[in-house]
Amino acid sequence: TSILKMEKPNIIVILLESWSADLIESLGGEPGITPNFHELEKDGLLFTNIYASANRSQHAMSSLFGGLPGMPVTTITNHPDKYYAVPSLIRRMDSIGYYNSFYFGGELNYGNILSYLRYNEFDKIIEGRDINEGFVKGKLGYHDTDIMPWYIEQLADHPQPFFSTLFTQSTHSPYDYPKIFDELEWPVIEKPYVNSGHYTDIAIGLLMEKARQQEWYDSTLFIFVADHSHTSYKNHRMESFDHHKIPMLIYGEPLQDSLKGTTFDKICGNTDLPAMILAQLGLSHNEFIWSKDVFNLCYRPFAFFELNNGLGWKTPEGEFVYSNAGGFIKNTLPENISDSVTLDGKAYMQYHFDLFNSY
Repeated sequence: TSILKMEKPNIIVILLESWSADLIESLGGEPGITPNFHELEKDGLLFTNIYASANRSQHAMSSLFGGLPGMPVTTITNHPDKYYAVPSLIRRMDSIGYYNSFYFGGELNYGNILSYLRYNEFDKIIEGRDINEGFVKGKLGYHDTDIMPWYIEQLADHPQPFFSTLFTQSTHSPYDYPKIFDELEWPVIEKPYVNSGHYTDIAIGLLMEKARQQEWYDSTLFIFVADHSHTSYKNHRMESFDHHKIPMLIYGEPLQDSLKGTTFDKICGNTDLPAMILAQLGLSHNEFIWSKDVFNLCYRPFAFFELNNGLGWKTPEGEFVYSNAGGFIKNTLPENISDSVTLDGKAYMQYHFDLFNSY
């Protein structure tokens, strides 16, 4: 099923650092945390059942650009000798004429992310050290309200079509974002985190205001998606799908008018982005064996997350979370299919781990 009304739109991915679904009113969050995001939903396609497969940004990079699920104990970015085995969305986009870029207002050396991005052969990678705009720097880098509108201006130099990712950073501790608004006082726990989400939402408003002034705007699709989730004011257990639930919103003129202001409710994961993007561009995604085209009519919905010593597995019939240390933490599967679905999840985890070790 095509969600686009043009063949090769520009694509901008806004990768939202640590955004939990609990920051989003339409996903069950408290109203007023992210009003700009909420406004975009009115003309966008909101995913209501999407989960991150891991808890670290470096996992998310290989999920977004390689379709790789989270890995217990380690990450692909720490194994440059294994990069060759992971397919590259960037190289596929390059093969059909896309100009590919990645922007971040902080430093990409943590988690060895820069090494992995370079291997993917982006045309341009910009991080904090490359930005000389006189912005005030925080402990981790430049703040989102400075970087996000500035980033939009940089895209004027990109040949079209372009595929560009902006990774935000102000929602990462220590949350030293500029105090440019009246802080939300109600959160009992994770108050700085919730307010940082409110701050980055202000930056989203600035980004979109600037984007609408650009000549490329009408031919550009925006994908807002979190790299992973975070403990929120709801204090979900990390060993739960509630904790791993993230927001994703597809927005922009190239989106089919019939989908604007609607939701996509099937279960899926952040590893599904490469297959989804390639399928929409009419390209094969066979090499992305872990990534699924969620708009395919034959798509069988499921989501996975790794625990260092276990996994979570979710299907329309129910879910289970299993730990090697203590067995089932949760199992809501009907008894007649529990054994077979549990085996599916364990086999997925085992095959992923064995394959990774074989590279």
